[in-house]
Amino acid sequence: MKFTSLIIASATLLGSASNVVAQFCSEATRFGILNVSPTTLAIGDSFTVSLNLTCGISNFGLIPSFLDYYISVPVNNNGHEPDILIARHTFDPTGPAFDSFTTTLPNTTYFTGASYQVVVHNINHTPSGTVLTVGEIEAGISITGI
Repeated sequence: MKFTSLIIASATLLGSASNVVAQFCSEATRFGILNVSPTTLAIGDSFTVSLNLTCGISNFGLIPSFLDYYISVPVNNNGHEPDILIARHTFDPTGPAFDSFTTTLPNTTYFTGASYQVVVHNINHTPSGTVLTVGEIEAGISITGI
């Protein structure tokens, strides 16, 4: 009887541990996992942006209201490199936990040596619904021919 109870208790603990491992994701991924392909671009080149929101929705309850996508120079911006909005999406919480689109690199002024990134502003309503919070994730790109 004691041996059977020990086996059941051990199986329960192991089952619980495997659920924790299966559901774990790092806090760094709470606003999504961003992928840009290809990452080396010239003006007019087509590229695809994909955002996986599964972790943030499932583990942190961060359901986006809006997703704004920019090309940005967040570090060492010379003051002449404003963010370029490349997409704005309203997120459908009843749909899949993914967002993806294909666009082209806009024809505008880019600066040699600048560190460009695709930046996503993941905009969420707080539980009260009265405040919007913004989380940000980035993926680096290289712009050639400038």
